[in-house]
Amino acid sequence: MNSDAERLLEPALAYRSFYKDKFKQNAEELFDSLVKKSGINADENRATAAEYRKAQSAADELKKKIGSQNAIRVFLIVIAVLAAVLLIVGIVYNNVWLMVIPPIVAIAALVPIFVLINPKIKELKKTLEDATKKANELFEKARRQISPLLSLFDSIMTTELIQKTVPTLVIDKQFEMSRYDYMNGKYGLCESYDKDYSVLGLISGEIIGNPFLVERRLHHRMGQQTYSGYLTIHWTTYSTDSNGRRVAHHHTQTLHATVVKPKPFFNPETRLIYGNDAAPDLYFSHEKTHAERMSENKLKSFVKGEGKKIQKMAQKGVETGFTEMANVEFDAIFNGTERNNEVQFRLLFTPLAQKNLLDIMKGGSPFGDDFDFVKDKCLNYITSEHSQSMDLDVNVTNYHSYDVDICKEKFVSFNCSYFEGFYFDMAPLLSIPLYQQNKPREYIYKDVYPRNYTARESEVLANRLGYRN
Repeated sequence: MNSDAERLLEPALAYRSFYKDKFKQNAEELFDSLVKKSGINADENRATAAEYRKAQSAADELKKKIGSQNAIRVFLIVIAVLAAVLLIVGIVYNNVWLMVIPPIVAIAALVPIFVLINPKIKELKKTLEDATKKANELFEKARRQISPLLSLFDSIMTTELIQKTVPTLVIDKQFEMSRYDYMNGKYGLCESYDKDYSVLGLISGEIIGNPFLVERRLHHRMGQQTYSGYLTIHWTTYSTDSNGRRVAHHHTQTLHATVVKPKPFFNPETRLIYGNDAAPDLYFSHEKTHAERMSENKLKSFVKGEGKKIQKMAQKGVETGFTEMANVEFDAIFNGTERNNEVQFRLLFTPLAQKNLLDIMKGGSPFGDDFDFVKDKCLNYITSEHSQSMDLDVNVTNYHSYDVDICKEKFVSFNCSYFEGFYFDMAPLLSIPLYQQNKPREYIYKDVYPRNYTARESEVLANRLGYRN
């Protein structure tokens, strides 16, 4: 397979055999080009970074030595205190041995502190101060050397790397009105949510003309929070005993209280929305099964159990129109039994599509079946567990460092991880050949729009006010 379109007919296999290594290669090449563009002396920075690590290691060793000396000092002080206690006991009980030996022990414990340990600690602290100063100076020098490179990083590089690696995935610089108008007018995507949602990040684009939108939004809901506390109180009462004397009685009680009050809860969530007019009347839903975590025997048992449920549903198919798939394993694991159109369901999930999805769900990806997949007519929604921790607005400080080699390692590692998460959010959609073959007719965009930003993009900008990358 040579072309992008051919590779993506089997997306999980394509990632393992081509895209994973290709993306890493592209990320490394981009980093090397940035080093060249920045004009930094990489070898000089490596030498300074090595000196810094050596100096910092020396400082750490001094801290350990000071810690050891402090531990010895505390030990000797404890011995001296115990000796003092024994001396007091000896005086109280007029014990000659306890009045003679403890003072000798105390002196033997305290003299090394003042004669040896305290001067040693003072000397070590002065040496540590000089070592720390040297290490800090080397660190700042290394940072200055690499600073021109760090200033070249921007958050767009990650999506540019993705598009370079997988040209079929066209990614926008921002979610523009034209893209929204397309998704709204052709596929029915609504623009705004109710007051309980706010958009934090967006990635939009298209796959062979079919638009997608990855959005991270903050969901607000009001709930109840139980607050508990306690307070210990003390009071005194008095009474008169049989001899006529006034007697005080001291009382203590711990009071406990609990109160339930309204409290706001905020939950960030990320989902992928994809528009495609193939099978336009179809509705189905798939809930994650984490089949990749099941042993071979457990998976067989799971498929057998779900298969029996599906057979029973099929027996009632005369009334509901539901019929089981020939591939029992796919039917059981994907479990899209809420489908409302058998013909269109089979149109999407051809044998190749079934094979692709099983490959992903059974462990052919780093995440397996960690995603929910809902199709509601022309809109598809993918919500995966791994995407919930993704930072859509890439923070380039994730790979800042004082050392060019460490910086490269962070840069490549972060971007490879980001690509992996993004790719396998797309993978369930790419697994369906009809979605890739169904290129929509050109949509006529309007020339004039009422504003430059969509409501979603406006919320993202508002949520970033005061934020510094």
